Amino acid sequence: TKRTLHTSTPLMYSTSMSRQAGCNVWLKLENMQPTQSFKIRGIGNLCVQALAEHGTSHFIAIGDTNTALAVAYSARQLGVAATVFVPASGGTAPPIRAKIELEGAAIVENGRTLRDAYAAACAFAEKTAGAFVVDSADAAAVVAGNATVAAEINVQLQQQKPAAVVTTVGSGGLLAGLISGLQQCGWQRVPVIAVETHNTNSFQQALLADDERPGAATSDAPSLLPPLESGAEPDCDIRTGPSGRSGCDGTRDSGTRSEPTVATCLLAGATSERAVELTREHPVVPLSVTEAMAVDACRRLLDNHQLLVEVGSAAALSVV
Repeated sequence: TKRTLHTSTPLMYSTSMSRQAGCNVWLKLENMQPTQSFKIRGIGNLCVQALAEHGTSHFIAIGDTNTALAVAYSARQLGVAATVFVPASGGTAPPIRAKIELEGAAIVENGRTLRDAYAAACAFAEKTAGAFVVDSADAAAVVAGNATVAAEINVQLQQQKPAAVVTTVGSGGLLAGLISGLQQCGWQRVPVIAVETHNTNSFQQALLADDERPGAATSDAPSLLPPLESGAEPDCDIRTGPSGRSGCDGTRDSGTRSEPTVATCLLAGATSERAVELTREHPVVPLSVTEAMAVDACRRLLDNHQLLVEVGSAAALSVV
């Protein structure tokens, strides 16, 4: 039996949200995962596969992110080393870094932006035997791992088909997994409502930018990373995106807008091509909401269920 590093999470009925929406609303509590996010499903599956098929002995991740935390956790569970490359923090590291270090991963600060850290990570991997860089949401193992969300929902609803599935979308790895899982359950006609904030809507832009309906926006950036021009951000919860991406130091990539966001977990360096491809064969409704709506949804979840999650994660609830 293939080892799994994620846990099956509760599917909780929300009386308050059901009453407000006028239909039954269920919440899939991925914050109950060992790493407090769905990331461990895909990342864990990828790491298990890399160890079994390639004998990987050193996992490498980039940035102070939920992805890096999932990599660090997976490495500890599998008994292999992990190194996370991050931009220099300037003395005050983001809170998630302490969790990454607690899992036993080594932290290497390099440069001022994630692009610098990514370059250092790739150079390190080239000279390290058994190294494996975790950076793509399009990896088949990541999509398959994320698809287990739908499989669990199918069991928890006793095979009763939902009217719709609402999720947030950053790089699109979760969305790709959800669509794949829904199709495996025979729910090809169940629409997925993919929610972003106005200031992080890279997925919506990827759909609008393509000539076909829809297609993949090309990018050489790794899809499991935030925008590569982002720097470390001491004492700052606000970043900018999607087209004017910057850190607190004001560094930017190409683009004309510079818009603040508190939904930092939805910032992505690139959009998953697999997710965009799957929208050609499955009904997906891309929606973007304001930052204020996402924050309000976060507060409502706390008031109604005593659950506190990242603002980006709560954005999906703003349409309920």
